[in-house]
Amino acid sequence: MAGNGSGSWETEPPKGSPAPERGGPPPSYLGDFVGSEGLWTSPVPAVVSYLLLLVCLVGLLGNGLALYLFGFRVKRNPFTVYVLHLAAADLAVLLSQAVRAVEDVGWPEGPLAAYLRSVTTTVGVLAFLAGVSLLAALSAERCASVVFPRWHRGRRPPHLAATTCALLWALSFVLTAAHTYLCAFLPQAGGQRAPCGRVKVALGVVTFLIFTPVMVLSSLGLIVRGQCLERRPRGERLSHVVLLAVSAFLFCSLFMSVNWFLSWVFAIPAPYPGYVVELFACGHCGAKPVLYFLAGRDRPKGFWEPLSLVLQRALGDEAQAGPGDGLTPNTVALEMQSETQLGKGGDPA
Repeated sequence: MAGNGSGSWETEPPKGSPAPERGGPPPSYLGDFVGSEGLWTSPVPAVVSYLLLLVCLVGLLGNGLALYLFGFRVKRNPFTVYVLHLAAADLAVLLSQAVRAVEDVGWPEGPLAAYLRSVTTTVGVLAFLAGVSLLAALSAERCASVVFPRWHRGRRPPHLAATTCALLWALSFVLTAAHTYLCAFLPQAGGQRAPCGRVKVALGVVTFLIFTPVMVLSSLGLIVRGQCLERRPRGERLSHVVLLAVSAFLFCSLFMSVNWFLSWVFAIPAPYPGYVVELFACGHCGAKPVLYFLAGRDRPKGFWEPLSLVLQRALGDEAQAGPGDGLTPNTVALEMQSETQLGKGGDPA
C-alpha cells in the first residue's frame, strides 16, 4: 500500500538505494498519475491498513451482491448494463487493494508476494480506469435519455450500452498495458519527459480532463432539465443514483486530482499521502451498492423487501421512460391486462 505522496501502493526506496532492476514488478496504484519526483514519504499507519482492509471487504460484499443481482435477477435495460460493468470494475479494484492491504498487515516477503504485487498493480489500474470511464458513460446515457427522450426511445442503437462498455474496457486495457510496460520494464530517467512520465500524464488527462468533465456536464444537464420540467420526470430514481455516484466520485477523487495537478501541471510536491488517496478511492467503489439500495427502497416498506426488487426499482424499466411519454408502469400493466381480456373475447373491466 502507499507510503508516498503520489498515491502509489508501494513505499519508495530510500535515497541512495539501487534502481529497480529491469523487468521488476510494476508500481501498484489505483491510478498511478503522479511520479516520485519531489514527493515526501510517509509510513502507512497500521490502523489505516486495517481500516482499508475493512472498507475493501465490505465493498467486495456489496459489489459482489450487486454483480449477481444485476447479472441474473434484475431485468436488463441499457442502464443496468452500465451498472453491471461498473460493479465488476469496482469489485476488481477492491479485490486488488484488499490483497495489498493484507500484504501490508503481515504478508511475508517472497516470490509469491512479488507476483501478487505485480498482478494487483495491473488489475487495479485497469479496473480503476474502466470504472471512471463507465461512470462517465452512464451519466452521459442518462442525460441523453432525459434531455432527448424521443431520440433515446426511438433512434438509439439497441446494443449501444454493450458496445460502449466493450470499447471502454478496451481503452482501459490499452492504457494499462502502456503504463505497465513503460513504467515497469523500461529504465526510468528524465522525469516528466521519460516514457513513464508521459503515460502518467496521459492517464491523468483521460481521467480528470476528459471523463470527469463528461460526468460534471451530464450531471448539470440532469439538474437543469429537472428544474425546467413542470412535473417530476419518470425514472427520477435513476437520476438520483447518477448524481449521487458522480458526487461521490468528485469528492473521493479530490485528493488524487490535487496530487496530479500539483505534481505534473505546476511541478509542486503532492501534499496527500498515498494511503489517503487509496482509502477514499476504495470508499467510493464500495459506496455505489449502498446508493443503489437507498435510491430504490420503498420507504413505507422499510428494509423488508427483496434486494432484486429494490434494484429493479432504482434502475428498472421506468428509467427508460422519458418525460412526456404519458406512460407509467401501472398504465402499461393495465393496457396489457386489457389486451389479454380482449384476446379472450371479453370486455375489459
